[in-house]
Amino acid sequence: MRLDLKRSVLSPTTLRLQDWRGLAEVLLGFSQIHVDNFERKDSPTVEILSLWSRQNPRASIGDVLRALREIERHDILHCDVLQRAIGELHGAAGYVQELIRR
Repeated sequence: MRLDLKRSVLSPTTLRLQDWRGLAEVLLGFSQIHVDNFERKDSPTVEILSLWSRQNPRASIGDVLRALREIERHDILHCDVLQRAIGELHGAAGYVQELIRR
């Protein structure tokens, strides 16, 4: 996963890390101490998303997309594979952009 690669770059506007650590901060509200525990996992991103979805029964792909926007991972948000997959699930081209705006 693209988020599993550690990035030392902070989002210029939110000052969050732009990798799985930033995602954990946004989705789970974890501090850096808690976030570091995920580093030992094979895929920190999958672990974070799994924990988050278990803790939040109303979790949605829109929440994940908004978190990606907050950590400014536009490369993932505009990834053709993601756009097609979500569009096919919901039968609408441009559905990802609609979810992000909410």
